[in-house]
Amino acid sequence: MASIKAKDISYLMQDGLNTNLSYEKKQVFQAIDIAHKDMAEIQDWKKLRLKTSLSFVGSDLVIPSNAIGITGVRSATTVYFKTEEEDILSVDDRPHWYYASQIADNPSASKFINIIDDEGAVATDNVNVYYWAYPPTITGANDDILVPGPKALAMASIMVLLGFIEHKPGEAEPFRIEYNEALKELDLRYPSTSRSKAPKGRHGNRLAMGDLG
Repeated sequence: MASIKAKDISYLMQDGLNTNLSYEKKQVFQAIDIAHKDMAEIQDWKKLRLKTSLSFVGSDLVIPSNAIGITGVRSATTVYFKTEEEDILSVDDRPHWYYASQIADNPSASKFINIIDDEGAVATDNVNVYYWAYPPTITGANDDILVPGPKALAMASIMVLLGFIEHKPGEAEPFRIEYNEALKELDLRYPSTSRSKAPKGRHGNRLAMGDLG
């Protein structure tokens, strides 16, 4: 199956608006890029899944800056399960990890984790971190689309174009119904296993189905 390109989304946007796109190409691709990244936050879509091997520096483990959320942490001998920072005192002796507060000596790092061994001490294993990441920035017609559901992305892009870029939220709102319907179909085709595993997204909180815009 041929990959979906940004130009394919622009054609669907044109169909949705029932008119030729009279906006500058830069605006159209900016809208697609914003919607693309927002939809990436919904769950760990297959094309966004990555793995990295990381070593500890001190007691914190900085994860890649483009990471949205983590789906697994394991060393050569141990699988760590996720908990919440506020629950660490109630966790039993199973090894676990949690999203930590920002490191004082690395203020630019917005996502990092602590990993605790089965004795309650900070683990020092080298680990593999499985995560999903934001897609590369969309800048042109032939850039790849890495989330499924081109119709949902097209409707989301229209809402961004009209509401965020053009500042016409009233004109953007009618497209939310089609967007929500497309997301429901997408949710049935790709059941989520990861939405609860992500930290706060670019907008300060998790993007639920139908909350874009």
